[in-house]
Amino acid sequence: MDEVVKRLDRFEDKLDKLASAVLTIARIEERQAQHGRTVERIWSAVEKLTTRVEALEKAGVKQTVKVNFGERMFWSIVTAGLGMLAFYLKFGG
Repeated sequence: MDEVVKRLDRFEDKLDKLASAVLTIARIEERQAQHGRTVERIWSAVEKLTTRVEALEKAGVKQTVKVNFGERMFWSIVTAGLGMLAFYLKFGG
């Protein structure tokens, strides 16, 4: 009878260890699921930021074109004005 009791005690110990292992696995799975949701949120934010950066880059290119055109117009007007000034100074307009 003592042998049966010992075997049952060992069996209970093994079942307790198994239950503990199952709980540990469940906790790990929950953490992995939480990490997966976190990664999805982060990826969504990265995609939104990428879209915004692309829009800003396109707007920056347009702005650069406008600034370049304005700068050329400014220098063209300055050059024409200086040319007219030089003409009037030379020829006494």
